Amino acid sequence: MADGEVDVPSIIEEVKGLLCQDLQVVSYKWLARQYQINANLAKRMLASIADSLKDKVATTYLVSGWTKDTKQHVVKVVQGHSYQDVCQQLESITSKHVYR
Repeated sequence: MADGEVDVPSIIEEVKGLLCQDLQVVSYKWLARQYQINANLAKRMLASIADSLKDKVATTYLVSGWTKDTKQHVVKVVQGHSYQDVCQQLESITSKHVYR
């Protein structure tokens, strides 16, 4: 592998092992620093891992956006099982972060 290339599948498998076997908490910031990758890539990788392991480990989301009814901007921390319900209550989502 050339300099600057990232072996994403290998990193994803390693992180899945940390989450499932070692029960380690993984944030995008830790992922970016540990593997020396861009923070946005780390966020996308963590979201992908969260989707693939949604039945095995707990996921917490931070979601912000504009409500449909009161047109207020809100920031909510929700568990994975409530994530879709909260997103449907928002007219537009301005930010979302995954925490595993």
